[in-house]
Amino acid sequence: MVNESYDQVAHNSLKETLGISCDLKMIGKARVKDEFENEISATYIGYSNEKMDFNPEQIEGGKFFTIEEIEKLTQEKNVTPHLAHSLEVYRKQIEHR
Repeated sequence: MVNESYDQVAHNSLKETLGISCDLKMIGKARVKDEFENEISATYIGYSNEKMDFNPEQIEGGKFFTIEEIEKLTQEKNVTPHLAHSLEVYRKQIEHR
């Protein structure tokens, strides 16, 4: 990942982790800090009809959530600060359509 752009890392990670490729659009980037992490978090939107193929060396599996389910988990403080930030960025993005 050294010397790779955010876009390159996003595309490569999507392929390596989920086994899919699609066009991605960065919709936000910010420093997200909590008691455990201090990172720059980039949020992307992408759409794909490809079947996901989880890489067991990268991820154990996954689950789909509705926006409402994620908002509820966020209110319960049951998500990472990165996900909470990405949800906020996504909400602002779709409001401006």
